[in-house]
Amino acid sequence: MRFSRLITLLLLVAVSSLRTAARCEPALSGRALSDKVLSIIAECGFGGRAAKEPLAKTGLDTFAYNITVDFPRTEEAVTGGGRSTMVVDIRQRDIPTIAGEFTRLLKDLDGRKRNADVRILCAALDGNGEAEGGEYGTERFASEVDDNDTMFAVALDFGAGGAASIKTGSVGSASPSWLAKLVTDAMRKDGQAPELEHRFLSLYRLGLIRGEKRMGEFIKWNIPAIEVALQDGKQLGFIAEIAESFDARGTEEWDVHYLIIDTSTKFGTLVIGESAIITLAISVAALSLLMLCGLSFLGKAGARYKREFLKAWYMIPLTLALSFSSVILGQKAAESARLLPGMNPIHLMSIKICASILVISAYFAVLEKIHLPIDAFIFGYMISFVAILNIFIFSAIDILFFISFGIEYILIFASRPARRSFWIMVWLAAMMAPFAPYIASLIGSAERETLERAIFCTPAENVILSLALFPIHMMWQKILVRINIISGMSRHPTRRTVWNGIALVLFLIAVFAFSSKKVSERFYRDTEKPATIIADRDNRTFSFSVVEDTFWGMSTNHIAVKSKEDAVRYQISIRSDGEEVIPIYESTYGYKITAKDEIAFVIPDMPPRSITIDYASSSALSSFVTVEAIYDCGDGTFRRERKTVRVQGKR
Repeated sequence: MRFSRLITLLLLVAVSSLRTAARCEPALSGRALSDKVLSIIAECGFGGRAAKEPLAKTGLDTFAYNITVDFPRTEEAVTGGGRSTMVVDIRQRDIPTIAGEFTRLLKDLDGRKRNADVRILCAALDGNGEAEGGEYGTERFASEVDDNDTMFAVALDFGAGGAASIKTGSVGSASPSWLAKLVTDAMRKDGQAPELEHRFLSLYRLGLIRGEKRMGEFIKWNIPAIEVALQDGKQLGFIAEIAESFDARGTEEWDVHYLIIDTSTKFGTLVIGESAIITLAISVAALSLLMLCGLSFLGKAGARYKREFLKAWYMIPLTLALSFSSVILGQKAAESARLLPGMNPIHLMSIKICASILVISAYFAVLEKIHLPIDAFIFGYMISFVAILNIFIFSAIDILFFISFGIEYILIFASRPARRSFWIMVWLAAMMAPFAPYIASLIGSAERETLERAIFCTPAENVILSLALFPIHMMWQKILVRINIISGMSRHPTRRTVWNGIALVLFLIAVFAFSSKKVSERFYRDTEKPATIIADRDNRTFSFSVVEDTFWGMSTNHIAVKSKEDAVRYQISIRSDGEEVIPIYESTYGYKITAKDEIAFVIPDMPPRSITIDYASSSALSSFVTVEAIYDCGDGTFRRERKTVRVQGKR
């Protein structure tokens, strides 16, 4: 009995040790990871379809490489100028962890009907967490595609924290509407319930939010792309569904101004396209102008309003100028508070808006004191005029802004009969509601620098901001009028007016302070800490040499780099000494011209410990060869070692 217990204990210890060893096994990277992925593809019987695409076509050194697996379409398709090839972008680092699901995906694609050509891209070096600035597999693949007019891409990201999600926003652009609908419907048909994460595409197209890097690399080369975040490989069934249900008609269009609504019904995904939104915007704008310029002055009441307008028309530009100056002063207040401890962009924006409202309130108190005409009609006319102006201006910036500003105008028009302060406050909150999703998305996704640029604006940007804030300014003044802070000065003692004013100011500050605190806690995330690169002057890890062979006025130089450790990156450059000429003629490695007298070689990340670069140059030209090696120290810290050698020309 004791012997069997001992054997059982030893087996448990052995299994535990194996698991611990498996957990401690270092993750593959670079060339080793590419070889591992290729072996997984070969083991499931698709090695004959796999093709290697080197990131460095030198034929000398061993680097990571992209791998593609092609599945030609099985059905005759009439493209009509549309897209016909789907690229499925999967990072190589993810494949070993989902190897079983990945092989099932390949077999599923092979066994089903395909109305589109499918190319599986196993992208090297993507998302390895290295220091910024390297060139990655997706970037290289997208830049070298010849037939980008026939392609579209679906980038897969594994390890999503919650449900599967679809991401359509990239910096400066977005996925076309047909691709968003295609992927959403395919995932629904596969039994998944994806979330549409990027609903407010205007922020991405304007560059306020960066969006997804990998799909952005495709879009940069005019290849429509979308990114799907998945929990694990078990959710890959929708890829074969896309290939089977694909229809090339309409895929030549690139409509990025759209609203997408997942109905979760038999009607599938509803897409409201650009043409429908523009038609609606023109209709609303025409009707609004008719009501503002025509119907406002009809009948007996209209005749009276016309006289009031002619009497006080100058109040519109005057009030707009006061609103603009209040925003400028609000920005000055935010700049003064910027150096206070604990300030983030949300607090600073709250200070700017709150200060502008207080300043515009003081302006109106002065206007009331000098008895300028601020009657109900001109007040309402100013708000309506600016609301319509905002529809035109912001729709010109991005047509989807029409939705929010159109709703704001409708709410302004509906709030005109409101007289009690409570209902005016309710309408004011309702007017801000259409913009809340944009603000939440911007706060939660934009970088700190972007948010600060939105606060500390140029004068032209402050004009746009003052127009956006103008209806809020005016509704606030309407509240002041109703509670007799401004218009009631002539009826109440000065002491009561002052105390009422102080109480209202304190209430406004408290509201903004509480709101900014809660919004910061709920939505704001500070910019991720960038990688720290520490310079190491000892240069103790790598060495390099330059050997020169001269023949008939031309030199063939050989740069040999040897490292004791695995480097994350080699950065090798050559600069002419004393002459503004490109220092090389040709090289076994690709290179970029970085200055009139300097080039930098294009070397993929995760290089082998030893590499050799051959290049041709003039034998009479002296130059400096600089090698930088970057090593990963862990915890987001990198060590950089640098060495420079002078190559003497022979005249």
